[in-house]
Amino acid sequence: MTIPHTLPVRSSSRERCIAMWRLARVDRGIAAGVHAMVGMYLADSDGRLSVGSGAIAVLVVALVTWYGNAINDVADATLDARSKPERAIPSGAISLSLAVAYSGTLAMIALALAATLGPLALLIACGAFALATAYSFGLKSTLLVGNLAVGACVGGTLVFGGIVAGGVSPSIVVGAIMSGLYLTAQEVLFNIEDEDGDRLGGLATTATRLGRVNAIRLHRALVCCFVVAATYPMWLGNTAAAYAPALLLCIGAPLAIILVLLLHPDDARIHRAVRLSRVAWVVGAVPLLLLRS
Repeated sequence: MTIPHTLPVRSSSRERCIAMWRLARVDRGIAAGVHAMVGMYLADSDGRLSVGSGAIAVLVVALVTWYGNAINDVADATLDARSKPERAIPSGAISLSLAVAYSGTLAMIALALAATLGPLALLIACGAFALATAYSFGLKSTLLVGNLAVGACVGGTLVFGGIVAGGVSPSIVVGAIMSGLYLTAQEVLFNIEDEDGDRLGGLATTATRLGRVNAIRLHRALVCCFVVAATYPMWLGNTAAAYAPALLLCIGAPLAIILVLLLHPDDARIHRAVRLSRVAWVVGAVPLLLLRS
């Protein structure tokens, strides 16, 4: 994707601040930070984690997420000018150069903070930045690879939290696999929602390559993989007693509704499925916490 050198800017300082908030999708960074906290809890570190290190780890995960969202909008500036003109950059609320500087600042702060947590934490943070950047400037226009990259980044938040807390437990591995599969399926769903705009912009995403029907079939298959991963620890007896009902209520029920919506996938139903999928990811932190018996 070619980035334009200039886009018209017609906003006040207040509007630019709001635009930077929108660019980073601050709520998604907060949700990612919560999942890092889940990883710290599942590490079972017997209270060895300091409050300061835990807070820094959460902030690093949030900053990486904000960077990923912002740099994605930078990469998509030309495409969004045609298909999503209400977004921060094409609407003129923030200049492209400021968006690039903002993204770079988020990255530098996150890496500086990650360095205080040790070399392994810094290495994982660098890997997440590399994947986020590669996704925005290339992997997005692939068949499933870009979706898997996002899933890996999200699943990695639990691993990152566990490493900061003192170790990666089996519960963290299961939780990371669950999160990775769920987010991969969610990214395919996002591709389905954006299919028309991506096709117009020349992006060869999973949905534009497969078409809506086959992309929905792929989404369904990924959901089935998630269900297998999510129910596996129940058969081993390694979860808290409330895990099964929490899994059913927080994720199972929303996924069932999403699958029903996609049986007749018009634009309105797909949009509702996307919104419900985002909500389920946030509340899905509850059953993840219960992986630790």
